[in-house]
Amino acid sequence: MKFQPMGNNLLVKIQELDNKTSSGLILVGETTSNIAWVVETGPSVLDVEQGDYVRLESYGTEVELDGNTYQIVSEDSISGIYGFSN
Repeated sequence: MKFQPMGNNLLVKIQELDNKTSSGLILVGETTSNIAWVVETGPSVLDVEQGDYVRLESYGTEVELDGNTYQIVSEDSISGIYGFSN
């Protein structure tokens, strides 16, 4: 299903944290990440592009599309882009 965010909103996929060590021990604690992959951008988004990995300051609205869970977030909730170069 195609989803197009409006305004300065983005559709992002939160990156899951690996809660196991290489030896198989399960780590207890935080299981959600503040790193997300940008799936789609709204027409008013200026600094972020589809495919970027971003750091979120806050989460948005959770949506499910084709069996996958995404977040709709505002561009203002992004504090940085990973791997960005000019």
